[in-house]
Amino acid sequence: MPSQSTYSRFFGKFSQKRNTEVFPQLQHWFFNQLGVDNLTIDFDSTVITRYGDQQGSAKGYNPNKKGRNSHHPLMAFVSQTRMVANAWLRPGNTADSSSCKEFMEETFNEA
Repeated sequence: MPSQSTYSRFFGKFSQKRNTEVFPQLQHWFFNQLGVDNLTIDFDSTVITRYGDQQGSAKGYNPNKKGRNSHHPLMAFVSQTRMVANAWLRPGNTADSSSCKEFMEETFNEA
């Protein structure tokens, strides 16, 4: 079993451009292997408190630790497989509905 550092080195070689090129195709192949006819996609967002100086974090709405930096990710889950279909890590000062349309379009194009 590879260690966490092995995975980190491997995935550290991927740029955003490479992710956009490779992972949608890989995801299409994966879901085709499952043989599920219809997918139910659940969308959600949450607030993740960050400590220290985390890249991309910002002060925004944070109900648990007011005034702390946070991330406000958008996530899409496939109900049938309980797997993540898509995720965007957004700064904590991002509004709930910010980029939702683009996120949904990307998710449906990939699923």
